[in-house]
Amino acid sequence: MYLPPSPIGFDTSVLINFCTIGRLGLLVRCVPPPRYLVVDVRDELEDINSRRLVDRMIRRCELLLIAATETERTTGDSGVTPLDPGERATLAAAAARGWSVAVDERLGRQVAVRRVGTGRVTGTVGILRAAVATTPIAPGTGLEWSGIAIGLAMLAGTSAFGRRGGIFGTLLAVIGLTLFLDYSQRKDLGISPFAIAACVLGAGLIVTRLVETFGRPLPPASDNWNAAPAGTWSPDLPETWSPASNSARTDRWDDGPWGSSR
Repeated sequence: MYLPPSPIGFDTSVLINFCTIGRLGLLVRCVPPPRYLVVDVRDELEDINSRRLVDRMIRRCELLLIAATETERTTGDSGVTPLDPGERATLAAAAARGWSVAVDERLGRQVAVRRVGTGRVTGTVGILRAAVATTPIAPGTGLEWSGIAIGLAMLAGTSAFGRRGGIFGTLLAVIGLTLFLDYSQRKDLGISPFAIAACVLGAGLIVTRLVETFGRPLPPASDNWNAAPAGTWSPDLPETWSPASNSARTDRWDDGPWGSSR
């Protein structure tokens, strides 16, 4: 068993780690409810995106926001001054209410072990190990990423019929899609990779059609050229022409200074 029994109170360090890798949803899938968050911990989140993700989980009741009482704070502040306010409030509430604690700071874990016991302390690594243990890793087909790759190639100007394509266009398309994926993750737009692949493929088909239409070589300047003779020149053989005689010719080696005739 990698996780202590619920309820679990989360410290700021654990939330920051999962927000940084964009996997805050693992807390919901791996940690059974109830999941508690002290107000002090929420206030310590300085990153706007991290706070927005945590607030969304609070609105969905996936994290329950509570405030530590004055009695709990007084008990928690005794002898643990080096801890930050979020850790002190979380450990105080956990000790008074019988929670388990998810904390990553070394000093916070040492204090938590003394307050709630070794079996009720976990952290980021414990939650990740529980995620791997409870959710088998199933290989995906990668169909959506294959569609994105093909669409990016056509969107970069590569012809679907081959023979055309450029490095600059490919780099530009890849950079543009990378920025969009990062933006969608930061704003938590929740766009499916299949939807992105369909849009990129559609745009790529339009671009490759334009490439085939306007990217063909220009026709010759004039189509009226013919092989008609100009001036007095005629392609016919002259009437006075006669084939060469079949008389034997002496070997050219016999001419010259070293020939046999000398």
